[in-house]
Amino acid sequence: MLASIFHWVVAWYLGVYLGWKMLGIAIASSLHFVVRFLVSYLCVMMDSKLKAGLIPLRDENSWKDLGEMARLGGNSVLLKVMGWWAFDVFTQMAAFLNETDLAGQTILRNIGLFTYMIPVGLSQSINFLTGNYIGKNKVELAKKISNMCMTVTFIWSFFAMAIVWFYK
Repeated sequence: MLASIFHWVVAWYLGVYLGWKMLGIAIASSLHFVVRFLVSYLCVMMDSKLKAGLIPLRDENSWKDLGEMARLGGNSVLLKVMGWWAFDVFTQMAAFLNETDLAGQTILRNIGLFTYMIPVGLSQSINFLTGNYIGKNKVELAKKISNMCMTVTFIWSFFAMAIVWFYK
């Protein structure tokens, strides 16, 4: 959430206030990814349990069964990123539009990301937490966490639709 707020403020400042338009939004988007990395890194480094689980790249266990992980994870990664790539392809196709249509497409893309990417992140957390609790043989807790996260995702989706409807 912190990174999203940062992105909105910087995008407005560079794109609107300074008048850099699409260049300002592109710079704000790049900075957004840097902030997300830094927040994630700080969260891991400040949590002693997560920090204790880090394995250095020099450790032999870092490379153990790498081929198996790549084979199993490759399909999951492709399945996840295909939706993201569709957004990017439409954005690249929009470069051939005039400025007014491009502005409309940019607004629609940002609304799509707002209404799509946050529920995707929530679903990733559902998968992570549910898998951890099932692995600890706490199936009932996994079901409760899954139901709670699904409820939060539904509320977020409803909230996002209400915002889109309010500002239509």
